[in-house]
Amino acid sequence: MKQALLTIGILALCLLSGCKSTPVQHAQTAPLTASGFIEAEEIAIAPEVGGRVMHISADIGQEVAGGDLLVRLDDRIPQAQLAMARAKVQEAESRLAMARNGATAAERAVAKAQLAQAQAAQLGACQAWADAQSILDNPQELDRQLAVARARVQAAEAAVQVATAYKDAAEIGADFFYRGRETVGNLPDKVTVFDGGINNLPTEVPSEVRDFLEQNPVDGTYKYGDFEIVVEDGHITASQYLDIALPTGAHFAPNTYWQAWVGVNSAQAGYDGARQALSLLYALRADPYQIQAQVDEAEAQCRQAQAQEAMAQAHVDALHKGAMPEEIAALEAALQQAEAEMAQAHATLAQYSLHAPTGGAVLDRTAEPGELIAPGVAALVLAKLNTIYIQVHVPNAELGRVALGQSVKVCANGFAACASGEVVYIGQEAAFPPKNVPKETERPLLAFAVRVRISNREGHFKPGMPADVQFIE
Repeated sequence: MKQALLTIGILALCLLSGCKSTPVQHAQTAPLTASGFIEAEEIAIAPEVGGRVMHISADIGQEVAGGDLLVRLDDRIPQAQLAMARAKVQEAESRLAMARNGATAAERAVAKAQLAQAQAAQLGACQAWADAQSILDNPQELDRQLAVARARVQAAEAAVQVATAYKDAAEIGADFFYRGRETVGNLPDKVTVFDGGINNLPTEVPSEVRDFLEQNPVDGTYKYGDFEIVVEDGHITASQYLDIALPTGAHFAPNTYWQAWVGVNSAQAGYDGARQALSLLYALRADPYQIQAQVDEAEAQCRQAQAQEAMAQAHVDALHKGAMPEEIAALEAALQQAEAEMAQAHATLAQYSLHAPTGGAVLDRTAEPGELIAPGVAALVLAKLNTIYIQVHVPNAELGRVALGQSVKVCANGFAACASGEVVYIGQEAAFPPKNVPKETERPLLAFAVRVRISNREGHFKPGMPADVQFIE
């Protein structure tokens, strides 16, 4: 009771005297710090295929740039496969182009010649069949048929001689065209008409050159009409351009030659057919009892000649019409398949050359030229040094002072420069820090792992350096 009265008295006294309350002063919280070792993101340079190492261009500690060729394996087999794939693509492109563009003039000429020859052979064979059938029906007509057949042979032989002479003349014209074209191609495109001083122009200098020089041109090269004029320190070189071409009619000589060959083939086939018919008639006169057999044989030869003519005609028609849509579609599909095979060959070849995916420093080298390396086995290990990391451990009691994205200050031990960073990872489970934590006082504490990312563009920090992290609150 006395204590309560004393308290009331003190309060009343304070109210009367104007006492003021003084807040409690709390001690300032110390910054949160932790220690760890600098780490770098490591990249293993390993092949997707196995093979023999031919070249390694980097060694431990060497700085490399993104895209640098680091390791090359023996690629002779994929190089050969790529060459084969490229040849298939070229073949498929050629076939498709031929189908789309149609046959060339030379191919059409050959087909026409073959058709003319087949037509002449068909006429001769079928005439022989008709003659044999006529003799079978009227045996007394044999002598008259022989006379007609002999006349046909003589006429066919004369036609061959005329066609051959025409062909020989056309061959001379074609040869003249080819030699003339070669000669024209080797001629110069201009000839010099004057080479001397401007004050010593002879009277035979073309008037166009003289008119131009009267304009007192400065040094240089000029094109004036059909002339090229070079002026240099008063010295003049004038050249006249040449325009030499073969006559227009000469360009038709090769085609005329082809047509002449068509005529020779046709005439020869007609001659062969006439001789066959005459031989059949002679055989019938020598052995009249074999007339039916001769008729049957002549019919078979006529049918065969008709089939060959039909095939030749179909070939000519196909060359004129070009490929069918479904044929072009099949050729396009073949080209796409060949291109896909070439792309695959390119991709396979690329696997034999290992390039740096980014800039960095070589941390380790595990292969040497001449060694065999298996797929997935690292030949080099790179470290990205522009951005580095440090992992520290924050005690359980201090975890509330750390957040993702939080800014930190990192200072390497024994290094004057510091760098800024940010928290990029906080562990989800508490554990005792590993034995290699720099500060011994942190090891026995139950803590959470915290990973910090640091910009290292100046390259001050190296992997393995011990460093301290101060969390900025």
